[in-house]
Amino acid sequence: MRTISTQLLKARLDRSEPLLPVMTMDEHVFRRAHIPGSIRVDGANAMSQLDDRPEYPARQAPVARNS
Repeated sequence: MRTISTQLLKARLDRSEPLLPVMTMDEHVFRRAHIPGSIRVDGANAMSQLDDRPEYPARQAPVARNS
């Protein structure tokens, strides 16, 4: 998985570039505040969960993570 910075994520969102934001937050928090178009995965095993998501392989886009 290729990751990008939050600054690059913002720039790509502003340009409407294809990407898949992956958020590792509690379900109730995700429902209240998430990046439009993002998916939520459990932080403990996020990588394995991405393999099971049809959105990820189809889009082949970098994933942003807050580091």
